[in-house]
Amino acid sequence: MPTATQNFEHLIKICKDAYEGYQTAKENVLKCEQKKDLKKRDKIVEIEEKLQLFADERRVMFAELNKVYQHWQQKTIYADTLIGALHRTWIEVQAFFNAPLSHTLEACIEGERLSLVEYQKCLTLYREMLPTEAVEILIKQSAQIENCLYLLSDLKKEVEQF
Repeated sequence: MPTATQNFEHLIKICKDAYEGYQTAKENVLKCEQKKDLKKRDKIVEIEEKLQLFADERRVMFAELNKVYQHWQQKTIYADTLIGALHRTWIEVQAFFNAPLSHTLEACIEGERLSLVEYQKCLTLYREMLPTEAVEILIKQSAQIENCLYLLSDLKKEVEQF
């Protein structure tokens, strides 16, 4: 079983994965076939902007976790995960084959669901072993992920009505 430190390191990597995943999703939305339809263009631009906001939020979350980790363990984590890289590749493959925009959003939703599970696991199994500041940040970030999931689900519903 991983230690509290290893699990926290994994969460840092997940945040980096999410940041890069949102960047990939946004780039694919920029190439989206549906963008050529002027009636849909405004909504797609809105989606691009929201994906960038989600990416920015995850970049901040990554920095927050790394700051706590650096104070706690005297080192910084920069790597991402293999699963995250595969997930981003899947988003790119879907875009290459002109999959509907809702598929890109579903991939983002799935990534956030998995992130939330990992956060909850860390808080459940390792709460007592983590510094107080780390626990507070994990609770705050869990709420941010839940909010992001809600917003992504709404976006996906809107896109499916195109």
